[in-house]
Amino acid sequence: FSREDFVETQIQFFFAVTFFSRPMAALAAKIPTPELRVEVNVNASKVANAAFESVINFKAQATAKVGTIYDLELSYAGLFHVENLPEQAMEPFLLIECPTLLFPFVRRLVADLTREGGFPPLLLDPINFANLYAKRQQERGEPRKQLETTRRNHRPPLPRDRLREAQRFGADTSLHA
Repeated sequence: FSREDFVETQIQFFFAVTFFSRPMAALAAKIPTPELRVEVNVNASKVANAAFESVINFKAQATAKVGTIYDLELSYAGLFHVENLPEQAMEPFLLIECPTLLFPFVRRLVADLTREGGFPPLLLDPINFANLYAKRQQERGEPRKQLETTRRNHRPPLPRDRLREAQRFGADTSLHA
């Protein structure tokens, strides 16, 4: 993964694919409180040697007796360059820490899309991706793993050259000082 490729991926770091159908937007003000169904899924995949993609797939559907008020589908992804992380910590890192970084942008997009679609903004509560990961592991029948390397305030120390490079790009390195 060359430096030029890394810089290019940072320029294209986040992207969103959105579908927002709102068949009853004109009647939205006259419809009583709709039933809201929200679904959040997280996936990750290896893109290149040390590049991984983490994706949050979000769906929200508002319905009432008269039918579907709106149907929102959003996929939001980030490309992460990961090195020197133990293999057993890779999956938790990609499915907990990476989505935690992406989710504030998903929240903002969802609120903006619903508001600009003529509805009250859909304000999402923060999601604990560690609990979501643990639930997914239980559903697969896997024992709960200790997530020492993915705890919220724990980051493995960066080598000095990586620390200087991260500081040069404006990254938060306060936990590495």
